[in-house]
Amino acid sequence: MRIHVSFIDRVGITQEVLALLGGRNLNLDAVEMVPPNVYIDAPTLSPEVLEELRDALLSVHGVQAMTVVDILPGQRRHLQLDALLAAMTDPVLALDSAGKVLLANPALIALYGREPAGGSIAEL
Repeated sequence: MRIHVSFIDRVGITQEVLALLGGRNLNLDAVEMVPPNVYIDAPTLSPEVLEELRDALLSVHGVQAMTVVDILPGQRRHLQLDALLAAMTDPVLALDSAGKVLLANPALIALYGREPAGGSIAEL
């Protein structure tokens, strides 16, 4: 289950929020901070524990709301970028500061003949 916790930003609030989840032995697959929000993917969070957790979170000074979300913002951006790159007919690649290929869209892979990720731009 994925949750969104909105809060009034203050030192230590994220630690308090995460401690509440850790205290319930919840495994966290992902945590995304976008102050004043934290998004948490806790696959073992059950609906039964959710209501009790909501009450505990709302008792933390500064926490304003907790809602269930379908996907974390970073995951959504990743899916959108993948869809955009896949739909583009022009070859596109991304490089790091050392000139290594980080990603390539299907048009570039088709042109190059293989996945170039991890290789050097000089090899292309």
